[in-house]
Formats: sequence, structure tokens, C-alpha cells
Amino acid sequence: MTQQAAEEEITLVVNDNDSGVVAVEDQQHSEQQKQLTAIDNYSLNNNDQNLIGFKPITLDSNLRYRNKKFKAELNGDFLILRNLEGKKSNDNLVPLLTIEMESIFAVHKKTDQPLVFVVFTFRAKDCKKIVYEFEALGNEECAEWVDSIRSNAFKTNLIMSGSKSFGNRRVLLFINPFSGKKTGTKIFEKQIKPMLDVAHLSYDAIITERADHAFEFCSTSDKILEYTDICGMGGDGIIYEIINGIGKRKDWKNVFDRVRIGHIPGGTSNALAVFSGSQVKSGKPAVPEMAAFIIARGFHQPMDLLSCFQEANKRYISFLSITWSAIADVDIGTENMRWLGAARNTVGAIKQIMNKKAYRGKLKYVQQSQELKRVKSLKNIRENEQRYSSYTESSIEFLQGKENEKGQLSCPLLEQYFHEEFKKLAPEYCSEKEPNITEDSTNSHLEVKEIEDRFCMFLAANISHISFDFIASPMAHHHDGYIDLVYVKDDISRGDFLNIFLAAEKGDHIFEKCVDLSKVKAFMLTPIDTGSFVVVDGEAVDYSPILVEVHPSCCKLLTL
Repeated sequence: MTQQAAEEEITLVVNDNDSGVVAVEDQQHSEQQKQLTAIDNYSLNNNDQNLIGFKPITLDSNLRYRNKKFKAELNGDFLILRNLEGKKSNDNLVPLLTIEMESIFAVHKKTDQPLVFVVFTFRAKDCKKIVYEFEALGNEECAEWVDSIRSNAFKTNLIMSGSKSFGNRRVLLFINPFSGKKTGTKIFEKQIKPMLDVAHLSYDAIITERADHAFEFCSTSDKILEYTDICGMGGDGIIYEIINGIGKRKDWKNVFDRVRIGHIPGGTSNALAVFSGSQVKSGKPAVPEMAAFIIARGFHQPMDLLSCFQEANKRYISFLSITWSAIADVDIGTENMRWLGAARNTVGAIKQIMNKKAYRGKLKYVQQSQELKRVKSLKNIRENEQRYSSYTESSIEFLQGKENEKGQLSCPLLEQYFHEEFKKLAPEYCSEKEPNITEDSTNSHLEVKEIEDRFCMFLAANISHISFDFIASPMAHHHDGYIDLVYVKDDISRGDFLNIFLAAEKGDHIFEKCVDLSKVKAFMLTPIDTGSFVVVDGEAVDYSPILVEVHPSCCKLLTL
């Protein structure tokens, strides 16, 4: 499909005529009037200033829209159309059309009409693509409008219609045709490709032919640094392959520093897609078109990664979670029910509640002293959201993943607090010398806690969700530098266990008295009883002790 054909296809979703856009605009009209005060009070001190070096562009001139001339205003948040003249003195103050900069994923001049430019938007609440055509008064003014809208929409002063910098992104997309309901290629052609084409993104799509196809490419290909973004379409497993493939490379740090990771939902749980903004309604599956919108806009934030080690120098890089007992049993124990889709998790959960199996194990973890005083409260959850929602690239040194003397991802906490265990499980990754711990050590503020007990549930979360309908820890954030340990000991009734599973859809299970939550930097889990699974990002690994450490801000995640 050509870019022009893609634009025409998207334009047909909501035609720019009396039966199309007008109907949508009429529905928005009351909402727009409510926004009037906020719009007119717009200030350059808004969130746009969070991106270092970016200064919103303001424009104020006339544009033709639907064959009528309007007063057009552009600021960092909105493009606003108002009447030039009104019958009443205040009529011209009411916005007749408001377009949010955050809803725009493409802006282009029409090649056959030099005064006309087109704004492509995506409305998240109902996943509707809306296209607007405007006519400027001259060629130079048209180019200025295109450049300015692009600048404000994508929060950068570097993209200009006459330069190549707007089109310098190149995306590598892996499509798993066997994931979920096995409709990945069809969804890509009908929902994803048209949006990427309209955004004028250069991309290469690889349809995976076997397990570990994406892993093999990402771990060995010399072409990987030609891309700015690497995205996976499928379940969380395709992202696991991409990240672990990159982690196997000698130039892993350079690749993680250059590329952004994106997830288009195509599997059952799609946790990363949900977390990164593709879930339109809480508790519902992530939406592929929303993921395409996120990729087209190209905004990204840092994401923590977890190094996981088991005996015989086995190492996995986790972006999602490590589970054992109930959650692991639901995940792996229902592999033969994939044909049920998301319902397999419900069936598995019911089975776990009825059986209420518990497994003895040892847990040793390292946490900050101040985290011992942290309470599970709604206030703290809100504080956690606010603390990291205002991220700026200047506030974090990209990337914090550091190399050891062997050129591998360094694990200083495992070296310091788990040296003997680390040396036993993964000597290839552990230093021969035991670290010299002093009171002045940068990690002297950390404390170690050990537990041996029977556990009904155990999960270690890097992000809040482990599925679209299971919020593992609402306290978790993708670049807070912590692992959220959530566990339940074997001293609860089946009724309490049921309440935990029911409350997890909204993350309210952490308020249950029987649920323990700790934010830690590293941990070691040693299963004693057999019969369960140890699972890393949905993949079953050896049923044996596992060592884990968090690497703050180790890669980049495409997100809203």
C-alpha cells in the first residue's frame, strides 16, 4: 500500500464532509466549550517544558476549513478555530474546533494542492481516526503551519517539512503469526500498516517462522543498529526474545542506548502493551491501533530491566515479572488451553483457588532502609504515579546499565550481598574477588531480609501489570529502580484467596492484610517444595534457585 493510498484509507474512516467529521465535531462541541477556560489560560509553563530544549510555537492567523475562513490559533497544547465574526460580542471567543496536540500522529502537505495540509488524529477513548483538512493563505504560510504543528505535536523544534530529520526514524517490526488467536498478519495489514504509512515511517517487517526467530536476529544481526525502533507484534514472549537477543550482543549497551522498544498486542496477556498505553479501557485487552498510534508518535521513556541468574551460568533479562506458585501455575499450567484465549487464565485461577496449593521456599531480598517504613496506601500509589509521570530525559543519565570488567551487564548488588550464591550459580558473570564492603559504601543504606515459609503466591514485578486484567502491583513503575515483591503466605482461607484474585483486576489486592509488598533492589528465591514452576516473563525456566537484580533505566520504551 502506498503512503497516498494509506492516507486515503484512513481519511475514509471519518470523511471530511457533512455526514462524517461534522457528526464527530458536534459530539465534541460541548466538551470543547468546557475546555475554553483551560485553553485560554494556556501558559508556556505547561508540561511541554518537561522536554528539555523544547519551546512551544504559537501561531495566530486565518485558515480555511470546510470552505469557510476561521481565526486559527496554535499553542503547545491545542490547535483552535474560532469564528472571525459573531453576531454577539462574545461569539468569536467560543472555539468551534479544538484539536489536541497529543492526539496527532501525522501532519502533511497535500502534494496536489500546495495550500492544503492534512492533520491526522487518533481519539483514544473510542479508537477513532479523524482527519482534518485546512487551507492556508499562501505556500510559505502552509509550510509554517505544518512545521509548527509537527513541532508542538511531537515536542521538538527539530522536525521541519523541508528537512530530512522528520523522516529519520526506521522501525524493525517482528510479527508473530502464531500468537494469540493467530491473526497477527491480518491485524497488521488492516490496522497497523495504514497508520505507519500515513505517519511516513520507514519500517521493515519480519514475520517470525519459529520460536526464537526474533532472538536470533537481535543477537546476531549486523543491521540492528540501522534501526531506531524495534517493535514486536504478538504476546509478551516476542518482547522477551527481542530484549534477550539484544542482551546477548557484545554491543548490547550501544543497542539499548540507540533503539526504542515497542509492543503491539497480539497475544493473550499483552502486559507491556497495556502498561505502555495501549489499553483504552481498564480491565479490557490492549488495542493494536492504539499501539500503532504510540509507535507513530515515537515518545519514549526509560525502562528498568532485571538480570536473572540460575545454575550453570544461565542468564535471562526480564522486563515483566518473575513468578512462582499460584501465578506461575496459572500461566504455565494452562498452556494446553491457549485456544481459550484470555479465558484460560480464568480457568487456571479457579483451579488454583480450589486447590490452594502452597510451596515451601526461601526468600532473601535487599531493600532500602526507608522502604521499610513505606505503607500500602492510596496516597503512596498516587505519589508514585506523580513522581515518575513528569519524567524528563535530562533528569536521568541514559543509560544506567553499566558494564563489568568482562563487558557484561554489571550486577553490583548481587556481587555485594549474594556473592557466594552468585559465584555458585553463574561464575562467568561473577567477579572472582569478593567486594570490599565498608560503612562508606554507596550501598550502605540497604538492608537485607530473609524469609523461609510456605507461599501460596509469589511474584516479582518490574511493571504494574502482568496481564490486561491483573495489576500485580499498582506501586510498580517502569523506571523507579525497584522490583515490587508481592507474596502471600499459606495462612489464608480459600475465600481470602478468591478475594485476592478478584481484587487484582484493579490492583486492590495489595490492601488485603494477607498480602505482603516490598520494593526491593535484588532478591534470591529458592524453591524447596516441588510441583510448581519458576517463570520469567511468561517463560518457564529451571525449577531451581534464581538470583535477580534490577538495572535502573537500562533501555527505552515507546509509550504515551
